[in-house]
Amino acid sequence: MKRYILSILVILFILGTLNAQDVSIGLETSYFIPSNQTFKDIYGGGIQYGGELSVDVLKRFSIWFGSSYFSKKGELSFTKEEIALRIIPVNLGINYRFTDKKVIPYIGIGMGVHFYRETAPRDTVRYARFGYSGQAGVLIELKEKFYLEFRIDYKYSTIAPDGTDINIGGIGTGLGLKYRL
Repeated sequence: MKRYILSILVILFILGTLNAQDVSIGLETSYFIPSNQTFKDIYGGGIQYGGELSVDVLKRFSIWFGSSYFSKKGELSFTKEEIALRIIPVNLGINYRFTDKKVIPYIGIGMGVHFYRETAPRDTVRYARFGYSGQAGVLIELKEKFYLEFRIDYKYSTIAPDGTDINIGGIGTGLGLKYRL
């Protein structure tokens, strides 16, 4: 089912680029707050960086492809060994814009793959897991074709290193700059 939905989104994205009304690219920075308490205890939250390509496919709908990067060092609870983490979610989704004025609120959903790497002194653990994302925000026109973006998003993806599911996603709140081509 996941592959079916992801395939449909990829096809819509490709078709959207062929008949694109507008294409925009954006860069953002946000503060990531992990959902899982153990994850929070070891790493806490932190700054993540990301980018997005968006293609308008209908009057108020757009297909987007985006990724972000979160990296942090932490300390294991018992051994006090340093541990490094990197999470790179790569998502594809659809957004709905409520208006096309100078202030544009929107909501969106997506899915994709979350790449997870955790490096400890004796071991490196890697995962690539399917996940979901949701976002809501507002675009504010600064100048023709330039927009300031305020966004909150939530990502969900689980890993099970010891048989127990751990959500490596969480909430991100941040700012971005978008340019419509």
